[in-house]
Amino acid sequence: MDKNKKLSLCLALCLAVSIFVAVILIACNSVYSPLNHSEQAGYYVAIDVNPSIELVVDAKGNVVSAGGANKDAQVMLYQEDGIVGVSVNVAVENIAELAVKYGYLKDGQTVSVEVAGDKKGAQALEKQIGARFLSSVKSVAADMSVTLESAPLLSVSQELAKLKAAHPDDKQIAALDETNYRLVKRVIESDPSATLSEVLDMDFEQTIARIKSLHSGAIGKYGTAYKRLTDSANYTYDCAKQTLDGGLYVTYFANNAIKAVDIKDKLSYAQRTMDALTYLAANSYKLALEYYKSCFDFFRVEPVYELTAEELDQIATAFNVSYAELFARCRATKKNDVYVMERVNLNSFVDFLFRNADKDGKVQIKAAFEQLGEEITSKKDYKTLLQAAETINNVFDTTKNSITQEALNAFASLVSIFGARFDVDTTINSCKPVDLDLHNESDVSSAIAKLGKTAKDAYEKMAIIEEEIEEMNQSSFAKLAKSKLNDAWNTLNSIVENAKLEVQRLFSQEKENRKIA
Repeated sequence: MDKNKKLSLCLALCLAVSIFVAVILIACNSVYSPLNHSEQAGYYVAIDVNPSIELVVDAKGNVVSAGGANKDAQVMLYQEDGIVGVSVNVAVENIAELAVKYGYLKDGQTVSVEVAGDKKGAQALEKQIGARFLSSVKSVAADMSVTLESAPLLSVSQELAKLKAAHPDDKQIAALDETNYRLVKRVIESDPSATLSEVLDMDFEQTIARIKSLHSGAIGKYGTAYKRLTDSANYTYDCAKQTLDGGLYVTYFANNAIKAVDIKDKLSYAQRTMDALTYLAANSYKLALEYYKSCFDFFRVEPVYELTAEELDQIATAFNVSYAELFARCRATKKNDVYVMERVNLNSFVDFLFRNADKDGKVQIKAAFEQLGEEITSKKDYKTLLQAAETINNVFDTTKNSITQEALNAFASLVSIFGARFDVDTTINSCKPVDLDLHNESDVSSAIAKLGKTAKDAYEKMAIIEEEIEEMNQSSFAKLAKSKLNDAWNTLNSIVENAKLEVQRLFSQEKENRKIA
């Protein structure tokens, strides 16, 4: 073989090896680097003072959205300008000024800055933000000494360590660092029905879009209590709409079954009446389960704890703080003899203590927090979840009460003619999920899917034609249903608006009190 041929062969082999290595590296990168970043996607920024402020910064260095990761931040950012729509330098200057103005930042405290995004750009932006924050503090409080660090939050670090230990063979989880895991957690908080694997399969731009949506929404601005109240109000409205819509079909077919003279027509309308009732009951149970699942997902992501005064005192002792400080900083509330505390507020306080502790103090806080994590799990407040579960048990009465007395009389007549298969109670109960484990998410999801299919099949069996829809819409029941639905809609809007106004009032009051202090 001549030298040219040897050289060509060598080059071809080298090229083949290079391509093979490149393919392997790309494949590995797609597995080992969840949330693949690009400079164009921008950056996720977290500034922790307690408050914990989040920014989304675009590739040009402008802040395109901002939000609070805890209640303190939501309060501090409320009705503040000069953060979104400005350069990140200006936004950071204003955040530093607000932290000093409202007493969140005090002399000797430590502030943490984390940035997720394109690695090189993120490191540069983190230094830029840190330097700007410190200089801004000096400009508004010359005598204040503040330390900067870029260490991850203790709560996030411990949670990620447990996650990796529980999934040692999952390469996506193994590749997560604390900052990116923090971003992942926030995406899940924005949509508690999203799974970890679903979020890890997103690219960075998709996660940033979720965070921006969270920041712009009322729930992101006003917090979890607002979400729980509005979710409950929305379910009440959806339930009213569902029962009125389904009740219209039931009433129409039941009345036609009674009026029909021909036995075949009577039987046909009777069967369609039962199909309509099945459609109504299946959809009602499905709606109740969907509401329950939304509550279940929310409390899985954002647990709430119920503690006794003794347990609260033990936590305060473990972290070497006063009972009063723990109660206030964790925003605990007292209901009868029970103290209610959200995990996000507890985590924020512990992260604050850890960030501002010396080396020995950090060791003690870390150990106390690990111990607390094991003990507090059994203290979850399931009251709201139990109330959501109770809506499932109420479906039978809700469904039956939605049927007019005239239609119920029609059912009784149909039973006397055609037998027990046209019994209302039996039909409604046949749709209720049996042997359902409400603590099993997969079980609940399967039941929802099954009920959806039952409702779909029942609707198709009704075989409603356009002329019948026109007749239904002209009926007295339809007019009554429209009026009731309009009342339900107005009630929903009133509840949501009043909830928003109450949160705004509390935020304004708290800001004013902090400013005076």
